[in-house]
Amino acid sequence: MTNHFSIITKFLSNNEYISVKQACKLGVGRHVLAEFTKQGKLNRVKRGVYSLPDEFIDEYELLQAKRSKVVYSYNTALFLHGLSDRTPQKIHISVPQGYNVNRLKNNRNILKVHYVKNTLFSLGIEEVTSPQGGKVNVYNKERCICDIIKDKKNMDIQIYQDAIKMYFKSDRKDLRKLIKYSKVLNVEAKVRNYIEVLT
Repeated sequence: MTNHFSIITKFLSNNEYISVKQACKLGVGRHVLAEFTKQGKLNRVKRGVYSLPDEFIDEYELLQAKRSKVVYSYNTALFLHGLSDRTPQKIHISVPQGYNVNRLKNNRNILKVHYVKNTLFSLGIEEVTSPQGGKVNVYNKERCICDIIKDKKNMDIQIYQDAIKMYFKSDRKDLRKLIKYSKVLNVEAKVRNYIEVLT
């Protein structure tokens, strides 16, 4: 048991959470995690996910802890990239078409789910640091800009305008990548218009 706990603490020295699946890969069974939880050595953060006691919980990282097919997008991605100063009222996520969102039932009231064609889902995914310091998957700035241009009618106009202005003023914009994504996402004419006017 002591050996199992040292394996878990070593893993948790580089990660905030450990899932049952990750623990099993390390040779630590579900029953061992349950026993450590009973002893107060681990906290059960949610079903199948554990952390060390008194570990600060990063809600952004926690939502993705067991879900590789969940990517932060739209307003949430804009916020995480610093392209919006408004903390989103709902957490915007994108999932591939056909993804079973019932897995997210505990979070349904705080989520805005966007379904994406499987062929387009992985376009522009990158890892960023959340406000709490965790590593999370998010669509990059260029994908976000294309997505909000494509879905402008459903966007809060102030968030939309601020994001567009902030992106085009930024030194860290990648116009080549933006044009490439705009072609794939069928918004090239609109994107080129913004480039002409704002750069």
